[in-house]
Amino acid sequence: MGKWHFKSTNLIFSSIVITLIWVIAGFFAFQLMFSTAKINEISQKDEIIYKYESALEKYNNSMESLYGFTSVLVPNMTIDEFNEYSEILLQKESSIINISIAPNGIQEFVYPLEGNEGVLGHDLLNDVRANVRSDVLSAIRTELTIISGPYQDRNDETRKIIVFRKALKSNDEFWGIVNVVVDTDELFAEVKQDQDIYDVSILTNIGEVLSGPDQESNDITTLGNYNFGIQLGLKDSYRTKYVSRLIAGGFVLLVALVTSLYSYITYRKKSQVLETEIEKMIYYDYLSDLPNRRALAKDFKKYVSNGFSLIFADIDNFKFLNDLHGHNKGDLALIDISTRIKTVLEDRGTLYRWGGDEFVIIVPSVDVTTLEVICNELLSALNKPFTIDENEFSLSVSMGAVTDAQKHESIDMAISKADSAMYQVKIGGKNSFSVFEEHSGNILEEDILYDQLTRTIDLDKETDLYLQPIIDVSTNEVDGYELLLRIFYKNQYISPAKFIKTAESNGTIEKIDNHVLCKAITYLDSLSKDKHISVNISGLNLTESFLKTIEQTCLNNNVETNRINIEVTENVSLISVPESKKVIQKLIALGFGVHLDDFGTGYSSLHYLATLQMSAIKIDKAFIKDDLLITELQILKSTIALGRSMGIKVIAEGVETEKQLLLLKDLGCDYYQGYLFSKAVPLKEIKEKYES
Repeated sequence: MGKWHFKSTNLIFSSIVITLIWVIAGFFAFQLMFSTAKINEISQKDEIIYKYESALEKYNNSMESLYGFTSVLVPNMTIDEFNEYSEILLQKESSIINISIAPNGIQEFVYPLEGNEGVLGHDLLNDVRANVRSDVLSAIRTELTIISGPYQDRNDETRKIIVFRKALKSNDEFWGIVNVVVDTDELFAEVKQDQDIYDVSILTNIGEVLSGPDQESNDITTLGNYNFGIQLGLKDSYRTKYVSRLIAGGFVLLVALVTSLYSYITYRKKSQVLETEIEKMIYYDYLSDLPNRRALAKDFKKYVSNGFSLIFADIDNFKFLNDLHGHNKGDLALIDISTRIKTVLEDRGTLYRWGGDEFVIIVPSVDVTTLEVICNELLSALNKPFTIDENEFSLSVSMGAVTDAQKHESIDMAISKADSAMYQVKIGGKNSFSVFEEHSGNILEEDILYDQLTRTIDLDKETDLYLQPIIDVSTNEVDGYELLLRIFYKNQYISPAKFIKTAESNGTIEKIDNHVLCKAITYLDSLSKDKHISVNISGLNLTESFLKTIEQTCLNNNVETNRINIEVTENVSLISVPESKKVIQKLIALGFGVHLDDFGTGYSSLHYLATLQMSAIKIDKAFIKDDLLITELQILKSTIALGRSMGIKVIAEGVETEKQLLLLKDLGCDYYQGYLFSKAVPLKEIKEKYES
């Protein structure tokens, strides 16, 4: 009896232990299955969101590509250029229904035209639909790609569409709107698939279902920076599958325990790998493997606590490298540039890729002298020739630096000041660096001062007009002169650039241009009959009123029109005056010479040369220097060759050395001006030296 009791007790104990083991195993199986399910849910949720965001990003990139293409061509884009690029883009992106461009908000270009004729002439800024007007204004204000919709397709009632919109700018001023209409079903066709966990629906910002089934799930996630949400609801089949596993028998629970443990470990590893990959995609540049601007924003607090200085670097003329050698070689050059910068920095700082051909360097808080040493080392490293696929070419870099950057409220503010210093380097000839300095005066106060000055200045007493000779390259004889305005305020010389810009903005430019023009006509009496004078005129003044004024002034003073050259710069002010083109044509018809100034600096258009009989093009002094980069030399050669092929005279500005003049002779340039022959001097000195 005792032995049996002992055996039965052991059996009961063993049964209890075994039962507890099964219960514990079942409990852990449940927990592990639950954990595995959650991991699967999170992993697939992240994957789904990532894929749908990528689909939108893909079309946003197509939008940016279209934006970049149209930005180069505005404001003189032809319908053929637009149609050619749009056809390529529609072939590449099957979900795009049509593309349109709306200068000043009015749709003038649409592709394909067939079936979309009603779009032409439609004014987006005055659309009867408030949401359309709001989206267009938001695109102009934020300069971001705005995605709006969904809308019912007018041509196909069974189809829903969304619209990508982005503002186009010309010289920092609004020019128009790019619109890309996309089929929502086609947009997400590549990423749609049978999900084993979730039913997927895409919602608008007002909760309307754009794609997928109606669901009661509250699990809604915003897709990146877009106006859409993704709604995920667990499938009933998914729930049933895991419930059935929980009610399985003991052995199944044990197997499930082992399986769940294995699944947990496997999926955990996959989840960690995925998280690492996603983090790298978010915070690192795919090309150079450098931390990107998101990483810099995240690291800003860390740098602020210790103090730091910042260098903003922009590769000069990098666009020309891409255009001449292709983007593949441009990408290889960017990788080489990153390597050189990191080699120079070693452990003295951290390099970030800000975007495109721009880099940001963070160094521990240092004095200006140390910062200048680093900048000089970077210049030396990046000025050495680059060799890619047996092709050698040169690059340079312009840099702006800010010390004690931690004093700024945000990284964007620090970079803005470094960018301002870098811009001064750009306009000063590039391939150098500048350290930002806080000005003693407030910028707003300076603007007010210039505004008051343009309104109250006595042009006869507080300005002078100087003449700079324009020289025939072949004979080295004076062919004519350019009349230049010099401003003196309280016995201090003021740069005409800011003065003229302010005058254009407040409407006083007309009196200034008329003053200079009248002086030029009177100066002609003191010059030889074969000499001419070139006068800079603002694009805002190329109006019928100006045409009548100059014609009448020449008649009153008995001056032949072929002795006056009007120099215009194709910038935003010229583009913004609709009648300017007609006025230029009439000036040419009356016998005036018209010169296209600052050719090659980013605004000048071949369209103007092709449609207007310009007398001459003037090459900006940025392309006239002893140490031209290969790309700059190619631009110089091409410009002179273009002028000669079209029968247009070419004038080079800013010639300072015999070496520069010899190069211009070899290339066939017609005329030059600059300090090599003479700086701008008063009329009296001109008469004594060249007109006696």
